[in-house]
Amino acid sequence: MGLLLIQPDEFGGQKVYQHPTWDDAGWLGGLALDERGHVYVVPAPRISMYDNPPQDQTKLYRVDTNSGEMALLMDLPAFQPPSQTNPFGLMGLTYDCETQSLYVSSIAGSSRTAEVGRLFRIDLSGNTPALADQLEKVDAIGLGVFNGSRDKRLYFGSARTSEIFSVALDAQGNFSGGPRLDFSLAPYDPRGDDKARRLTFSDGALLRVDALKFNFNLVATSEHLQNQYLFSYDANTDKWLFIEMKPVLKGGNS
Repeated sequence: MGLLLIQPDEFGGQKVYQHPTWDDAGWLGGLALDERGHVYVVPAPRISMYDNPPQDQTKLYRVDTNSGEMALLMDLPAFQPPSQTNPFGLMGLTYDCETQSLYVSSIAGSSRTAEVGRLFRIDLSGNTPALADQLEKVDAIGLGVFNGSRDKRLYFGSARTSEIFSVALDAQGNFSGGPRLDFSLAPYDPRGDDKARRLTFSDGALLRVDALKFNFNLVATSEHLQNQYLFSYDANTDKWLFIEMKPVLKGGNS
């Protein structure tokens, strides 16, 4: 539980280190790093809510690059707090070095019939982190920033459908305009219900989407099947073109 630092050795073994504060937030989800080496993490309930009570799921944590200590950075506002019905709060996060912006998604308070999640931009350019902008009524999981041929955009995978959206970003990194539907995983998904949990941009024009089933509830399972989708960027049309999909078997806490 929490954050672990794993160092493989030359004999096939590994050393594992955990700072005493790294399990203070219970089970954790994704992480992001900035150019100074700080690590940002969000809580993620697993199996039960004992170690991750709903009231703590909107808290963002930072591991200081100098001290190694993990501490609360800020508690992000929710339209409605997480509950027994939907125990999830913060979901995805990504960092943009150019604008020193940390983007965080939240689905706190959303339900099967109400989409009240938010996207946040946290300005890390000053001495004190500041909540600079937010986009309302968006339930998103995976996040990623990409500089396209026409503008810079924050891409995000919907927590409700298999669709991938994006929103334009201005020079400061704030949201400019509303979400744009870019493409859907559905035509390439053998199950028909994948949600994008992670977006990874690489080589300037490739996007890997790691996807899995998600239904706003806790599923007790030791392992689950995930799918990986690969897309390439066409600068002339500002569109993403499908390349391939492959299944990947992951452990329950991967």
